Amino acid sequence: MNETIMNSYYTSDCNQNDQSSSRIPKRLVILGSTGSIGRQTLEIVREQEGLSVVALAAGSNTAFMEEQIREFHPVYAVMWAA
Repeated sequence: MNETIMNSYYTSDCNQNDQSSSRIPKRLVILGSTGSIGRQTLEIVREQEGLSVVALAAGSNTAFMEEQIREFHPVYAVMWAA
């Protein structure tokens, strides 16, 4: 195949994959969900369609964790104490 046809084929193939993958929900595991980065990540989940939270993990902030479980309904929720 010449380079032009090859690039065209590759671009077409990528576009098809992008379209099909956009319909598949992205499943996320949020480690440190009650910390600042975890909470910012959950803000993005709230705003973006196609994202779901499968698991939350956090340290000792039970109040935040309970709110997150009630809102996002993860399959798994884990807490640990240092």
